[in-house]
Amino acid sequence: MSPSSVVFVVLGCIASGVAAQERAHVIVMKDLSEFPVVEGKAFNVTYEVHNRGDTVGINIEIVDSWPEETFELIEGEITANIDKLLPGANTSHWFTLKPRDGTEGEFIARSASVEYSWMEYDEEADAEDTMTATAKSSALGKFPIVSAAQHLRETSQYLEEWGVFGGFSSLAIAMPFMVWVNKKGDFHNSGKRK
Repeated sequence: MSPSSVVFVVLGCIASGVAAQERAHVIVMKDLSEFPVVEGKAFNVTYEVHNRGDTVGINIEIVDSWPEETFELIEGEITANIDKLLPGANTSHWFTLKPRDGTEGEFIARSASVEYSWMEYDEEADAEDTMTATAKSSALGKFPIVSAAQHLRETSQYLEEWGVFGGFSSLAIAMPFMVWVNKKGDFHNSGKRK
C-alpha cells in the first residue's frame, strides 16, 4: 500500500467518524435559588438546559419529582418541555416550591430524567430519521430543610442579647461615674476638703 492511499484511508475514517458524530447533546444542570431551604419559605428550582451538540435538539422533556407531601408547588411547572434548542444555545426553566410545615430534616433531590431527539440524515435510505436519547440532569444531592425558628436563630442579629449586654455594660460605666459626680462636690466646692 502506498503512503498516499494510507492517507486517504485515514482521512476517510476521520470524515466518516465526524459525520457519524453529528447529533444533539443536551446537558441539564439543576440548581436551587435559596440555601438552606426553610419551612414555609418559597425557593426556586432552575434547570439550565444547554445543547452542546452539532444539530438542533428537539422535543426536549425534563421530568423531575418533588413529593407533594413535602413540597407545595407555588408557581410554574415541575415538568419542562422545550420544542427546539439550537446547537450551542441554552435556555432555562424554573418553578417555585415551598416546603410544607413539619418537613424539617434532610431531603435527597435526585437527578431529573431528560429525553430529547434530533434529526439525522440516513444516506442509504436518503431520508431523515428521528433519533432519541435519554440523559439525567445534575443532582442536588442531600440538603437540609430547616424550621423557620431554627433559621431565625441562626441568622438573626441577636438584638435581645446585645440589648442585655449593652444594659449591663452601661451599668458598669454609669455606677463609677455616679460615685465620682457625688464625691466631686466634696473635693471641689471650696477648694479644700470639708
